[in-house]
Amino acid sequence: MAIFTDSALQDKSEKNQAQLATSMETSGNSATSDPVTGTNKQITDQAAQAKTEGDSKAAGAKGAVTDAGNDVSTAQNQDEEENQQMLSEENSEDIKSDEADD
Repeated sequence: MAIFTDSALQDKSEKNQAQLATSMETSGNSATSDPVTGTNKQITDQAAQAKTEGDSKAAGAKGAVTDAGNDVSTAQNQDEEENQQMLSEENSEDIKSDEADD
């Protein structure tokens, strides 16, 4: 026997009423929980997508910052090498000058 037919709804037997009550409760629960479940899944999916995009952008920004830091470090190292070379040349010239004075 089908649950929500006219004859099923008019059947007043205790067994049918119990089955009908269970079916109505199940249908009611499903009617309220299915949209919530769908909405929750949609929100979860959107949040996961946003997190993935955010993580990707953060990784790109971190890479850019790292690259910029490496560029600065390289430039500083080059400056230090040039300074050391200039000092070495000046010291060498001073030594030659001192030797010439002797």
